[in-house]
Amino acid sequence: MVVQLLLWLIAGFLALVTLFMILPVRVAMSLQNDPANRATVLVRPFGGVSPQIAVYDSSRKSKPKAAVTRKRAQRKKSAGKMRAPGNFVTEVVVLVRRVLCAIHIEVLRVDADFGLGDPADTGQLFGQICPLIYASGGHVNLRPDFGEPCLRGNIIAQFRVIPVALIWPFIGFGWQVFGPFR
Repeated sequence: MVVQLLLWLIAGFLALVTLFMILPVRVAMSLQNDPANRATVLVRPFGGVSPQIAVYDSSRKSKPKAAVTRKRAQRKKSAGKMRAPGNFVTEVVVLVRRVLCAIHIEVLRVDADFGLGDPADTGQLFGQICPLIYASGGHVNLRPDFGEPCLRGNIIAQFRVIPVALIWPFIGFGWQVFGPFR
């Protein structure tokens, strides 16, 4: 009886994990720095039918600084031991492109002002990002400020991603960078 109950619990857990991996996860992000700096990330797994889970909220209190600095020091020590192969940067670009193809943007609203201090640099940057503004498919209102260096505004983005679709890009990345032929 106990073994049968345990097997049913394991089967239920595996069913939940499978559903989580194959159903879309909806993510809502909000960034603002006008009137105050705030960032939030909310996740709704299982196709968006579950309640929202707050993954990140900048208005929450952070961890004590001592614990964070110890973890960073440990990461720096371990990061020096790994050595990346020659095509690492190329493979990272391919990975980012494949991951972005798996993300489907549903809502994108940007209302922001930006400036670099030099009017020529500001105009050049605005000209370079104009194709991205018009290709995004969202409501993007980006205004260059030629008078002063600044970055202020609000961004709201909602997108969905199927977690199992992210597995193959990472497996391919690992194979290309750390595989048997490297």
